[in-house]
Amino acid sequence: MSLESNIADLVSAANALTAEFNAKASSINTAVASAIAAIPVNVVSYYVDSVVGDDSATGALEAPLKTLKAAIDRTPTGGAATIYLNAGTTQRITAPVTIFNKYLYIGSYGAGDKPVLQSDALVQAGQNTAYGLTLRESTIAFTGLKLRTATLADGALPVAAAGLIQRADRAVGNIIVGSCDIELNAQHLAGTATSGGMLRMHFYSSAVTRPSTDGRLLALSGSVADVSINALTLPAGTVLADLFSGIVRDGSNVPRNFNSNIVL
Repeated sequence: MSLESNIADLVSAANALTAEFNAKASSINTAVASAIAAIPVNVVSYYVDSVVGDDSATGALEAPLKTLKAAIDRTPTGGAATIYLNAGTTQRITAPVTIFNKYLYIGSYGAGDKPVLQSDALVQAGQNTAYGLTLRESTIAFTGLKLRTATLADGALPVAAAGLIQRADRAVGNIIVGSCDIELNAQHLAGTATSGGMLRMHFYSSAVTRPSTDGRLLALSGSVADVSINALTLPAGTVLADLFSGIVRDGSNVPRNFNSNIVL
């Protein structure tokens, strides 16, 4: 066999190997791209407009969702979301919203008054109650909103201890309220539904109004709370001690289930 023939065979074999490699590389690249595409994005952003939004939309600025629940439900477990409510609108919580292992920042977009986040009252099992945001091992931060708790659906019936934000497990839940207006009606801003665990709350640069003396910033039920307050404006004649309930004290009047930078 001549040298030229040997070289031609080697070139042919090399070309065949190159073609096989390229085919496998393309297949591998396609598989990797598919695997990456299948991984959920853990940090997302959504815009919400209760007037013109649509829960089947993408949630982008030009195609907002209608409800906060839809934005929360789309946030992946273990992930974080920035959710913007349109200024001048009211976002009502009319169905249960459970937040499990998520970090949520809820703010506003657009020009106008602070968007209102409120829960509507209803009667269940002969009691006044309201749907809320139930935290399970999650953190939720509100900035630049008006948080309005529910009024009574039936003044003749007793009130169930439920909050606009509720913690219903025994793990840590974190609530941050900054630059917000807080309107306390019969429903509490936050309430704990089970014993055990820890609820952390931080208030800064916010103002409280209290149309109903029944409303509290926090109503404890068996859990421990860690609360910090910085620049919180209260209604005339209201003291901070009026805004917390369920605090257990020892024989020396020291709170046993309430840690804070303030003295009640």
